[in-house]
Amino acid sequence: MRRSVIVVEIPANEKKVWDIVTDNYHTQWRSDLSKVEVLNEKEFVEYTKNGIPTKFTIEAKEPCKYYEFSFGNNNMQGVWHGSFFAVNENVTRLEFVEEIKIKNPLVELVSYIFFPIKKMQKTYMKDLKGEVQRQVEQKE
Repeated sequence: MRRSVIVVEIPANEKKVWDIVTDNYHTQWRSDLSKVEVLNEKEFVEYTKNGIPTKFTIEAKEPCKYYEFSFGNNNMQGVWHGSFFAVNENVTRLEFVEEIKIKNPLVELVSYIFFPIKKMQKTYMKDLKGEVQRQVEQKE
């Protein structure tokens, strides 16, 4: 099983960051996705830019504090959980942990090159910071 942790501070309050992260209907800010299909209150499917679908099931959701889901597709399965901490009224610290099990042992060997989890987490955080900034500027 592969595991990656990322910790980042976002210049916005917990509610703003929570609302963006958990809104599966408005994901156009994500540079890694082509679309998201919401199936129901607990399930959604993300499609990569290459059209690869991954199904997600929300396992836990404590507003502005904790978010967890399991996910899987033909090649992998895993768990993701994120914790949200108020540093102050205008800064939120995020701690996101992703654990992935590649189904094929041979594919797992090359997955470190073709499926760089840490790089994907950094892209997500960069996109998130950009969306927070866009929403702040839009309000002004």
